Amino acid sequence: MRIGGKTWVFLNSSRVVNDLMEKRSAIYSSRQYMPMASGILSGNNRVLLMPYGERWRMLRRIMHAILNKQNAPVFAPFQDVESKHLLYDFLHTPELWYSATQRFANSVIMSVVFGKRMELEDPKIRELFDTSNAIVEAIQPSANLVDSLTFLEYLPKPLQWWRPRGEAMFAKTVKVYQREVEDVERKMKDGTAKDCFATRFLKSPETKDYGRTQTLFALGSLMEAGSDTSRMTLSQVVAAAVLDKRWVDTAQQALDKVCGSNAERLPTFDDRKDLPYITAAVKEAFRWRPFAEIGVPHVLIQDDEYEGYKFPAGTLFTWNATAIALDPREYEQPERFWPERFLNADLDHVLRGHWSFGPGKSPGSAFDVVTYSVDTNFCRAQSMFGLQCRGVKCLDYGRSLVILFQLRGHSGEQIFSYKQHEG
Repeated sequence: MRIGGKTWVFLNSSRVVNDLMEKRSAIYSSRQYMPMASGILSGNNRVLLMPYGERWRMLRRIMHAILNKQNAPVFAPFQDVESKHLLYDFLHTPELWYSATQRFANSVIMSVVFGKRMELEDPKIRELFDTSNAIVEAIQPSANLVDSLTFLEYLPKPLQWWRPRGEAMFAKTVKVYQREVEDVERKMKDGTAKDCFATRFLKSPETKDYGRTQTLFALGSLMEAGSDTSRMTLSQVVAAAVLDKRWVDTAQQALDKVCGSNAERLPTFDDRKDLPYITAAVKEAFRWRPFAEIGVPHVLIQDDEYEGYKFPAGTLFTWNATAIALDPREYEQPERFWPERFLNADLDHVLRGHWSFGPGKSPGSAFDVVTYSVDTNFCRAQSMFGLQCRGVKCLDYGRSLVILFQLRGHSGEQIFSYKQHEG
């Protein structure tokens, strides 16, 4: 497909994604330069949009060194506290359940990255979402004409109609990041900072070589990505629970065996090994409704050939995540939320069986944090309340469907609403 003078290739099968973006990741992992998204909105500092090279490798190395399974005990207390807070919000403000999942997701990643919590309806949550939504929108194909027709960036600045909007959002983004980093630095100076990603990142000798703006974006971008993925996946788990009672009952039975049929105690991180069905349900949530319809485009850095097709350097590749997830050639009954499909030898391999975190050299840094967050919260919400559908009622409001369902707790029943946009 030709978009704005550039060749785009959309990969629609796991086989081809694996052949090209996994096995040949050394030449398929770079990013295209986008004057608006990469340049004006990000100052060329967002790791997500950074071309594959030494600078990218250094940043990713530090991120993976800190956000890995070996450091899970450091971050587990944050997730434990926030999970309990989410249950409290569900119980006392059920009408704000969607905001509660937003608060949870943001507070977990804020705790992991900056060592601080966030409260329900915190205005800082809206500022965070503004920055993450802006970049998600900006990287969509043809979202900004200059990113497709890159020669437009050579227009005189007064004629660049997109620039004022981009510069305003960049300034807002830097302000949000700066506020959080300065707070951590002040606490580090006072000796009151909690052990978190930011404290470790700022103490790293390599960090000093990046410059202030790059440091802000390295920390802030991670905060954006981690909050979005957790929030969206939790919402999809709720939607799946509403639509199919069978798998929810199976999950409940598994939890009852481990934690008692009366929810004598909450599930903990240590129970994960005894709850394979819950792990499978979380992986199915990643597959069932991917975070984004298509992946962030990768750019080919040298000429390549595949099955008779010749691709010149500079060709853009992305994977059609939703099409793959819902393709019956890829998955049996793909529309069905069916955790059993992941009860296999790859169960404990978070990234296998779906493409939600992306292929190649650049899967999300926070995937372990996200997985444990979703896993723990589904376990605890199911154990404490019992997510049950008491009949689904769909009201058509233009392009939205409002699904009414009940969350049964020991103190009675509450009615929640879940909004799912069509298309």
